[in-house]
Formats: sequence, structure tokens, C-alpha cells
Amino acid sequence: MAYKYTKGSVRRGDIYNQDDTQGNTYIDWNEDALGVVAGGTTNFVVSSSAVGIGTATPNSTFQVSGSQAGNFLNFEALADLTLDETHHMVVFSNESDGEKCFLPQADTCGGRVYHIFNQVGGESGGAISIVAADGDTIEHQESLELDSTEGNTSVSIVSDGEPVGEHGGGNWLVFGQYNPSK
Repeated sequence: MAYKYTKGSVRRGDIYNQDDTQGNTYIDWNEDALGVVAGGTTNFVVSSSAVGIGTATPNSTFQVSGSQAGNFLNFEALADLTLDETHHMVVFSNESDGEKCFLPQADTCGGRVYHIFNQVGGESGGAISIVAADGDTIEHQESLELDSTEGNTSVSIVSDGEPVGEHGGGNWLVFGQYNPSK
């Protein structure tokens, strides 16, 4: 937007799209916040202490009022997989032969969440081993196995973000686990 060369009217203060005939899509500067208004509804807010998506009044450091999506990978290869910032939900959906799923160093990605599924079970599939990086642990273990007895086992884990050894850091914490045979 080049307001120096605009042919439409310009309002000082908030920035309005000159082609928005309804005048309800604009950038809103408040006393202590910046908001993006689309269709008359504030959809994105940045204040001095919070960011909100889908809310005009975030009451947490980061608040999303609505659904959230993450990258989904259906991993069919008979190979090991190293997780990184591009992964969120990973499904191992092929007959496993002891494949490993390697986690990054916990202190490089504090708060990162992974959801890992082993869909194959019974005689046709094997367990998937989730392996912590050198020095890190998963609930104070070097690895965690997603059993293959029934299939459809899963685990949800989050990094504590601490360096190994500090305050018991270097851990991946399990906050959800499903195994139909247990």
C-alpha cells in the first residue's frame, strides 16, 4: 500500500483499505494494542503482553480461539525417522521392522509437541521405538516403545526445553498415551 500515491480518501489514525466499500477491513491502532479487523471482526491482536488469534481480548500470552492444525505425516517407509520442526503428527502406517523415531535435543525446542502413532499391529507389524537424543530422556528413560500387539498405539510428548542436567532437564514429558492392550 502506497498512501503517498493513493487516489482514494485517507483517514489518519487507523489504516483502511480504500477499495473496501463497506469500510470494515482495517488495521486498528488502539492505546496499547494493534489489531487486524476483517469483515468488521477483530481477528488478530498484538498487545504489550499477549497475542490473540480469533479474539479481541487475549487473556494468555498466546491465545487461539478456534481450531489449530499441525503438519501431518503418514510415514510409510520402512526406515528410521528423525523428527524436526516440520513434524507435529506422525503416523507409522506400514509393517514395522523395529524402526526408530528419533527426537531432537529437548533444550533446542522447549514446548514443542509431537503426537506419534503406530497404526500397524498384530503379526503384520512391529513396535516403533521413540528414542531421545544423547543425554535426553523420555520420562527418565532413553526410549519409549509403541507396542504393536493391537496396533493403534500412540503417545503425545512435549519438550521441557531445559539443558541436560539442569533442574532434571533434557526431558520429553508424556502427557497422553494410548495402548488398547493395556
